[in-house]
Parts: sequence; C-alpha cells; structure tokens
Amino acid sequence: MDTGSGGGSRTQTSDKYEIIKVGAIVWAIIVGTIAAIFGPTAVAVHTYDQGEIARIQDKAATEIARIEGDRKLSEQFWKAEVERYKRELQLAHTQDYEPYQAAVSKKKKKKRGGTGGLEKEEEKD
Repeated sequence: MDTGSGGGSRTQTSDKYEIIKVGAIVWAIIVGTIAAIFGPTAVAVHTYDQGEIARIQDKAATEIARIEGDRKLSEQFWKAEVERYKRELQLAHTQDYEPYQAAVSKKKKKKRGGTGGLEKEEEKD
C-alpha cells in the first residue's frame, strides 16, 4: 500500500503546470514589453515618414514652379527676340533702315561708354 506514490504523482503534475503557467506569464511580460517599446516607435517612425513625404512633396512643387517660371521667362524672351528680328528684317527692306541703324549704333556706343574715338578726331581739326 503505497499511498505516497499517488500523491507524489499529483504533485509532479501540478509542479509541471505551475512551471508552464510561470513560463506563460514571463512570455506575456516579454511580449508586452516589446509591444510597449516598439508600438510608440512604430508610430513615431510613421509620423516622421509622413512629415518627410510632405516636405519632399513641397520641395518638388517649389522646384516645378521655379522651372515653369524659368520656362515662361525664356519663352517670353525668345518671343521678344523673334519680334525684334522681324522688325529689323522689315526695316531692312524699307527706306527707314539706315536712320534706324544709326540710332541703334549710337545706343550701343553709349552703352559701351564711349564715342568710338570721334572726339579725338574732332580735337585734331
């Protein structure tokens, strides 16, 4: 009559369950800690990413606007150049061309800051 062996078996089984229960609690604490650490980190990274995406989009929009502005200015410049060339071409075929060229030459000389040596010739006379 071994009454102690039956009770010992129950104690071993309950000890195994107790170990498993403690292991599950420790595992839950570890998983909870990891979730507590990485949850806010993931939110912070997501928030940072959204801010970075918005900043890059703003920068791209600014660059596109600048390029469009440059393109429009360039387009206006070349349209004006074409019109100027058309006027010069038209004047080349009229009687007014020579006086026009003389006026243009005077403007160019004034811009250069000189008279092209005309004053020196006048002083010699």
